[in-house]
Amino acid sequence: MNLDPARARMARRFGPEAHAWMDALPARITELAERWGLKVGEPYPTGNSSVAVRCDDVVLKLSPQVDFLAEQVRVLRMYEPSGRVPKVFQHEDGAMVMEIIEPGTFVTEAPPPAEFAALMADLHAVGDPAIAERDIRTALEEFFVRVENRGVDIGSARQLRDELVATQDDVVLLHGDLHFNNILAGPRGLMVIDPKACAGDRAFDTIDYAMAAPDRVRELADAASLDVDRIVAWRQVLHWVDSPP
Repeated sequence: MNLDPARARMARRFGPEAHAWMDALPARITELAERWGLKVGEPYPTGNSSVAVRCDDVVLKLSPQVDFLAEQVRVLRMYEPSGRVPKVFQHEDGAMVMEIIEPGTFVTEAPPPAEFAALMADLHAVGDPAIAERDIRTALEEFFVRVENRGVDIGSARQLRDELVATQDDVVLLHGDLHFNNILAGPRGLMVIDPKACAGDRAFDTIDYAMAAPDRVRELADAASLDVDRIVAWRQVLHWVDSPP
């Protein structure tokens, strides 16, 4: 099993301290495989904050972010009745085993607005925002600080975020990271992985779609029964982070 690409990704994300975690990872994988009855295959080539390894018909996912992985497990289990997420079979500190989505191909372009709207509706209908560890303001602030540390001025983005949070009236449990590398075409239609859950405005989960397909925003708003102006405004928050005014 070649973990060198994963080591490089984890070092970029977490810095030099990631190497100690990676050094211990092969033994951890072996121990979990023996205890959970897994046949270890090869690691997946993606993932910035975790390492996922195919084990026959399940996926073993490991991360140095123990608390965050536990939060993902809670959210995935809450979303499970929607049929839009993989089932979680095992979990302990820093590791989980979940259903493999097969056939499961990552979405490479914006799905039809009605399909994306149905995906959001199914997730939001079963989630309880009370379990979220953070709200939109906090989730974005963590992101803003990382960007500001690279020298980017995002004052306008922060101001617009605060205006949108102050006027939200429909708080749900958001997936929080619905970019297309987290959406797969699976056996139950569109399915999602890797939530970064937060509580807040339903329109927030449209940000990545609106960035990728700005010409389909109005159609998405109609399909999802959302205010098109709020979708455009949330898109503007992210746009200002990428391209400050």
